[in-house]
Amino acid sequence: MEAEHEAAYQQVDGNSTGGAAFVASAGDGTGAAADPSAAPANPLLEKYHESWKEVQGASHDFTLWTNLIQAAERLDDVAKLREVYDSFLASWPLCYGYWKKYADAEHRHANTEGAVSVYERGVAATPRSADLWVHYANYQKSLPEASPDAVRSIYERAAAAVGTDFLSHAMWDKYIAFEEEQGLKPNVLALYCRLLSIPLRDLEKYLQGFKATVQASALGELMSEEAAAALRAQLQQERAAAAAAAPAKPAAGSAGADAMAVDADPAAETAPGEDAPPAAEAPAAPAPAEVTDDDVKEGWMKPYLQQYESSKEEVERRKPFEDAIKRSYFHVKPLDAAQLTNWLKYLDFMEAKGDNDSTITLYERCLVACASYAEYWERYVRWLEKQQLHEYANYALQRATSVFCKPRADIHLFAARYHERQGNVEGARGRYKYVLGELSPRLLSAVTEAANFERRQGNREAACALYESLLDEEKSREEGLSKGLMPFLAMQYATFLRLAYKDHTKGREVLKGALALTPGIKALWEAAVHYEESGAAPDMLQYVMELYNKASAPPAEPVPASDPTSSTQPKGPGSPLSDKDREELSRRAIEFADMHGRAADVLAAEQRHAEQFLVPHAVAAEGRKRHADAAAAAAAAAPPAAKVARTDAGPAAAAAGGTALGAVA
Repeated sequence: MEAEHEAAYQQVDGNSTGGAAFVASAGDGTGAAADPSAAPANPLLEKYHESWKEVQGASHDFTLWTNLIQAAERLDDVAKLREVYDSFLASWPLCYGYWKKYADAEHRHANTEGAVSVYERGVAATPRSADLWVHYANYQKSLPEASPDAVRSIYERAAAAVGTDFLSHAMWDKYIAFEEEQGLKPNVLALYCRLLSIPLRDLEKYLQGFKATVQASALGELMSEEAAAALRAQLQQERAAAAAAAPAKPAAGSAGADAMAVDADPAAETAPGEDAPPAAEAPAAPAPAEVTDDDVKEGWMKPYLQQYESSKEEVERRKPFEDAIKRSYFHVKPLDAAQLTNWLKYLDFMEAKGDNDSTITLYERCLVACASYAEYWERYVRWLEKQQLHEYANYALQRATSVFCKPRADIHLFAARYHERQGNVEGARGRYKYVLGELSPRLLSAVTEAANFERRQGNREAACALYESLLDEEKSREEGLSKGLMPFLAMQYATFLRLAYKDHTKGREVLKGALALTPGIKALWEAAVHYEESGAAPDMLQYVMELYNKASAPPAEPVPASDPTSSTQPKGPGSPLSDKDREELSRRAIEFADMHGRAADVLAAEQRHAEQFLVPHAVAAEGRKRHADAAAAAAAAAPPAAKVARTDAGPAAAAAGGTALGAVA
């Protein structure tokens, strides 16, 4: 069955990369270009083309897809419907309702064979959907040429795929109803017998149905004459043995006489010359009751009732987890934290039981509701790998990486590690190439993992090339020189060279080059110092002090703009770090010299710090703040400028003002 499902997923994902690739290759769904003057405009067709274009621009937007499906349904062109549904279901195969809508569309266009084909693809792509199985069986039953065996075979396939799910009662109810419609009581009874051994939500209902069916059945409908005779004989023997083992009851009124006979002396009760009375006979054991047909029925039911009791106990154990599941079907909306946590606890519970079949069933149920969560797929694969179920693990990983979590880099990196553990080196390398080539070319964690993978394969050249090619690319990015990936990539590469290949010199050069390009990042200076401390090279003290001196150097002073010979370049190679960062690194230089250098080295670091930071940054900043606050307060208290001007001008100004006013008048 796993092989069938895998083939089905390959068919569903037959466009190689899912819905996005299909949309890209399908154009706008118009097919051949049409002459606009050949026919009047069709609003439904225009809406369909418009929806196609929207999907092309955002192929992972579920709402846009549903809008496109609605437009195709209103247009009702079977070719366009197929195009849309095939593309949509390649990315969302668990949306069972759309499989049914697709089959309905085929049936509406008189394509019964196409509808059956769609249902077959659907139940293969989402085999845990009891609802889709029921729709398929109902459709098969509605066909004029359908036979009961054909419908029954669908229900049996459904029972194999989803029959042990806690919430599979909808499918079982329909199966029972179908057999009742056929008037085949033995088949109905056989279904009830199967159900009593499965922990289902409606187990109690099936028990009552089982009892009612047995009660309404003749003994010959339950078993053959030979089996009934054998069971009757067995019950008769059991009753006879029980009767023989039970103490015999004396006749009424004899209890007192027997007690007296025990105490009396028999010789004293018999006169001389007389014969002794005969001893009383022991009472006979009661004959066992006759075994009736109802007794045989109860005997036949007994093992099934024992199975029911066992299933009932399991239902009670699972019920707290099941009650916490609010959404057991797939939806693009995220699950809340409570439901995600409940699934994890439920899986813990099932794994602890040690029943692989039940655990696989629960994982498959979980990965319908949690299909978009790579973490749950990874947990499933790890558990399967632990159980040595590698075929199941490969199948689960294939579904996760090709359909449900395809855009996520973490699931592909997980797959690469899995393939490597399984000895599939090329498969692992292909995963890394896909992530770095198509999915996330600048993902640092992917570069690191891929380089470590190549190191484990003994391929230093390939490992270093991964870092160096991305470093070269970052150097060409303007934004990468100040706030991009470049500094952190250099840190990682330098550490990799030192730890993996003991190449301290090359690692130093990598960091030196990064500092030349991005000197304004404090973390990069700190990383360079830490790198030297970890390597403990002979020239560590001298090199680290040079790093600290460059990092804490005064900022470059620009040439005044009034200088005709000036340029836009600052004077000197000053540090672009903030005053606070430069002062902190200068203090660290003193601590480093104290730990690794001589007294003269400490003195030199202290003198340099005192020259540059005579007034500590915090004190200077506070002073500047107070000065600014005082200036603001003074400005607020000063009188308005116009009023001051009139007061200072005196009588002459007032006279001049009057003359001006007279002139205007």
